[in-house]
Amino acid sequence: MNSRIEKIRDSERKSHTSIYSSETLYSSDSWLKKPIKTVQELVPHFEGYNNLRVLDLGCGVGRNSIFLLKNFNRL
Repeated sequence: MNSRIEKIRDSERKSHTSIYSSETLYSSDSWLKKPIKTVQELVPHFEGYNNLRVLDLGCGVGRNSIFLLKNFNRL
């Protein structure tokens, strides 16, 4: 069982390395050009919040966090 899990993890690691090495974050023709639909749909629910904090911990390359920062940056 552990051997199977390790093979899955190794395959996933190789896949992510390949994808993230060949795509450019927010480039016009990349699938990384926008956040996932759920994140986009959540933004209107937080309108009017004055002290909003978002924790992005191990959530990929940052495309969702960058989108949230652009929408809620009040610095």
